[in-house]
Amino acid sequence: MNKKFSIICLLVAWSTFLSAQTITGRIDGQVLDVDSERPIAFANIAILEEDLTLGTTSDESGRFSLEAIPVGRHQIQVSYVGYETAILNDVLITSTNNPALVVKLEESVYALDGVVVRPKQEKEKPLNTMASVSAKQLNMEEANRFAGGFDDPARLVTAFAGVAAGTGDNNAFSVRGNSPKGTLWQIEGIPVPNPNHFGEVTGFGGGGITALSSKTIGNSDFFMGAFPAEYGNALSSVFDLSIRKGSTSSYHHSLQVGFFGLDAASEGPFKKGSDASYLFNYRYSTLALFGLGLNYQDLSFKVHVPTKKG
Repeated sequence: MNKKFSIICLLVAWSTFLSAQTITGRIDGQVLDVDSERPIAFANIAILEEDLTLGTTSDESGRFSLEAIPVGRHQIQVSYVGYETAILNDVLITSTNNPALVVKLEESVYALDGVVVRPKQEKEKPLNTMASVSAKQLNMEEANRFAGGFDDPARLVTAFAGVAAGTGDNNAFSVRGNSPKGTLWQIEGIPVPNPNHFGEVTGFGGGGITALSSKTIGNSDFFMGAFPAEYGNALSSVFDLSIRKGSTSSYHHSLQVGFFGLDAASEGPFKKGSDASYLFNYRYSTLALFGLGLNYQDLSFKVHVPTKKG
């Protein structure tokens, strides 16, 4: 009897100890000037919330690392004297996959009669500086939060005005009544016919499942009209996707198991202290186990090796 009582007390004490532990994560990133792409040293990075106050500064190369952050979604503020303050909303912090952020700050505009500081989010401004109207910058953080989006950027744009979604079994979309096959897809500046699996089954311009993992896509531009001159053969819209760079500060590995199958990803520097990095992602479908007749796999990667200017 005493032995059983001791075991019960030990289990209760151990569960109390585990519940008292706070699971935390970290974020890494770099602060750059939006025009010159030069790093901004000693910029302030802070999480300012009612029950949480954390902060750090960027080093001489603009890089920063903020640790001991409770898992969940947080609002991150990046500021520096002479620049507009950037606010990143709903940044997801996990204990296994640390986000690598690239924050670009825009110089403040000073008037003779005073100082005007307007905080703005970078996602409101497209990456392409030649775009004037009907352009949006997208990030996969939004796609992950979009209900029924399946981490698919093509389904995310259906939330914009003038964009209509297709049927439920594919991710085709129509912009202002135009055919879905009139959309120009580009990945890292290279045109691709259809970045989806089973595109030949559901029709032109869409597919059943996106061939791009949300863990590899970086900030991208979506144009609904008034395309810059560099885009040709676009009748409906332009989706200019980019693959983000791997982390240069630490190694990150993840393995995800879901309804669609397995998703394995890894990123990090080739050598500690180096600006060269790698990023790869592999997905394998297990839908064939459910008798759906769908079987696919894909591999995406990016190797970033900067060179010094002569």
